[in-house]
Amino acid sequence: MVEPWRTPPQFVATPGEPSKGAARPGGGAAPLPFGGGGGGGALPGFVRTVPPVNEVKPPQGQDFIVGGNLAGASVVTTPAVVTGVTFTVPVGSVAYIRSLVLQVQQVLGTSDIAFAVRVDATPVPGWQRIPVLPAVIAVWAQSWGPEEVYIEVQPGRTVDVSVTVLDGGAYNVGAILHGWIVPSALAVASRAGWDM
Repeated sequence: MVEPWRTPPQFVATPGEPSKGAARPGGGAAPLPFGGGGGGGALPGFVRTVPPVNEVKPPQGQDFIVGGNLAGASVVTTPAVVTGVTFTVPVGSVAYIRSLVLQVQQVLGTSDIAFAVRVDATPVPGWQRIPVLPAVIAVWAQSWGPEEVYIEVQPGRTVDVSVTVLDGGAYNVGAILHGWIVPSALAVASRAGWDM
């Protein structure tokens, strides 16, 4: 569940400053000049709301996307990591996984297949057994977007997607992970500002 956005206290105008859009002499609202004026400080009454870095990629953030396929996934060859779907978070950064796509070709009515998102080979709670719904279809695909995926991965950790087949079939499977990384200091500052 996503909590309502709130402004961290360090970004709220100090007491005694007029509120945003305060009236000026003669009526009307005071315009907000670009660049904060010549003094270099914040405009009186101007509230800067900075969204959490796990919800909106900041200017310092860098996207990552990894994807790949695994042919012949079967009860004999799995559990196995989907080839190409491995990402190691650089030291000094924190990663946020924000979307996931899974795919299986030639699904059967008897298929028993499950995926897992893992960090350092340990399944992520809530993402440890993602089932494939059995049906006779050429391609089964499922995706989860940024409104649904909030997986934080700490510096130096490795994230991947594994698949397990428990029926007698052999399948070509695929997966894609997308998200962004931010400097660890920025992640800590964002957490401090929002975890009040």
